[in-house]
Amino acid sequence: MQEPKNHLESEDQVFGLSGKKRIYINSCIFKNFVSKKIFFIFVVVFILSLGLRLLFLSHGEITGDEPFYAVRSIGMVDVMLSAEQETPFHWFDELPWWANFSFHDHPPLVFFIQHIFFQFFGDSIFIARLPSALFGAFSVILIFFIGKKIFDEKIGLLAMILMAFNGVAGFFSRIALMESIVLFFVLLSFYLFLLVLQDKKFLPLFGIACGLGILAKYIAIIFFFPYLIILLMFRPRYFRDFRFYLALLLIILVFSPVIIYNIEIYKNVGHFDLQFSYLLGQDVPEWTNAIGKIQRGELSDRVARLDTLLFMNSIQFFFMSSLGFLALLWYSRKGKLLSSTLILTFLISLLSLLFIDTQVRFLFYLSPFFVLFAAYIFSFLLNSDKRLFKFFMVLLLVGEFIFFVNINFLSMFNKQKGLRYINRPAKEYFGVDYGINELNKYLDSELRGFYSLMPDSSYYVKSLEKKLKSYALDKKNKQGRKVILVHDMRMNSVPFEWTFTRLSLYHSWPFMSITYLMSNLDSIESTEYNDSEFYFVYTTPNTLRANTQYFYGEIVRKLLQINKINPEKIIYTKDGRVAYEVYRTNLSDMKRLLNTNPKEQ
Repeated sequence: MQEPKNHLESEDQVFGLSGKKRIYINSCIFKNFVSKKIFFIFVVVFILSLGLRLLFLSHGEITGDEPFYAVRSIGMVDVMLSAEQETPFHWFDELPWWANFSFHDHPPLVFFIQHIFFQFFGDSIFIARLPSALFGAFSVILIFFIGKKIFDEKIGLLAMILMAFNGVAGFFSRIALMESIVLFFVLLSFYLFLLVLQDKKFLPLFGIACGLGILAKYIAIIFFFPYLIILLMFRPRYFRDFRFYLALLLIILVFSPVIIYNIEIYKNVGHFDLQFSYLLGQDVPEWTNAIGKIQRGELSDRVARLDTLLFMNSIQFFFMSSLGFLALLWYSRKGKLLSSTLILTFLISLLSLLFIDTQVRFLFYLSPFFVLFAAYIFSFLLNSDKRLFKFFMVLLLVGEFIFFVNINFLSMFNKQKGLRYINRPAKEYFGVDYGINELNKYLDSELRGFYSLMPDSSYYVKSLEKKLKSYALDKKNKQGRKVILVHDMRMNSVPFEWTFTRLSLYHSWPFMSITYLMSNLDSIESTEYNDSEFYFVYTTPNTLRANTQYFYGEIVRKLLQINKINPEKIIYTKDGRVAYEVYRTNLSDMKRLLNTNPKEQ
């Protein structure tokens, strides 16, 4: 393959503009494109990628850490009422100033971006996922410019198309985890680094982009190491330029909120945040059970999990990417700087992940590299036989589209189709279906149009009260209502966080466990809870917390059935299993249960 040419045609030649007809906006938008046709395809692909990421965005089941990020983002409060991780909000009655600078387990940028969206559009699953979808679509644009910079415009466009239809890229763009937003900043810093290799003037912008990436999630720092190695190998003179040190300073300045947070948390409690304390081997009893650290495993486990790279992509895409990687290795031996940069960044990042983690959400950061490798191999076909190129490109895109639809759309309805090589079971991506969406639709519809007349139970974390004053209830056009949400202690923490924590912190609906309620009925009778309605959410065996030792919910359900109190609503999972039974009762009904003989039939 020949080395890509620089396209030097003027805008006047390309667009037929001359004299007064030539306007400034054209120079801003079109100067990166050779032809209107390329620009048209670029726009169409971007619109398609955005549509694929927004379509049915709220339908997919809430999964993994989504609620733990989203609920905290709504009010920028670092509290997880369902989890076993304490935070500065628990440790201090009066929240110290520095506790607002970061979070105990992650840096603050992604939380802040989600917070902005929640402030404007309210709290919902769709809004929680909207930033991921938008940044995922913006990453598709960046892939074009990266491919164009390293190779040429055609490879950039091919990479853009493949990224738009890539199943795993689509998946992480459609859930409210950090990965989609972080990947955008990783790609932005990579693109700016390519510019830096050709002109030192981009070093300050590169530093800001790197800082934003690390401020989004610490994992972004692994991409900074290959940049340093590449500069040492190919641009050692940069280390004598003041702009290199200005870039380092900008990284530190952008990241400074986290630095201040960690200095202060160490001064006050003797350890750093969760990630740094784990890295440095600090013993923090409050965070001993951090699930992500347990899942990381030994080095042998992380090496074994590299087969994830195969199942997270379709077989045909993985095969084409592998061919592209091998071809690019051969091409890069000729000393081509930018293609060598792509290879080295990929290999060093892959090795870094072996020492960090190789779960799907980490290997996802390698997806843009696979896309670029696949686009590169297709460019050979394009330059040699256009009919053969069209045949294989259509074949691959059809397979990728089926793969995308299967894991991102049909999986939501448990109706996946297709052969194994273009299909992956939903459980390999989504985990357990807890029926959270349906439960929240029901509770939100029941409470819509009302405000709580009850004291908020979430303020047992004292430092929350002042922080959440801005979420005082809007009582306009609403009726007051005494409602207590009652949860089964066996409920998994994922549905608990989005349902009970969210409704309590930001909508002032109090909650308590069924164990506490039944143990304190007599004292409740003499309080403001006396004439309240109770929504008891019974958790079925299909959605239990792992290794639970709480059985009071099962006992209460049996007593409800004996007393002919039927569930107001039954919540099902996508495959038709019963997830929850919601009982709507009152204090007199609950007191009657205490006088019921469990052996009665």
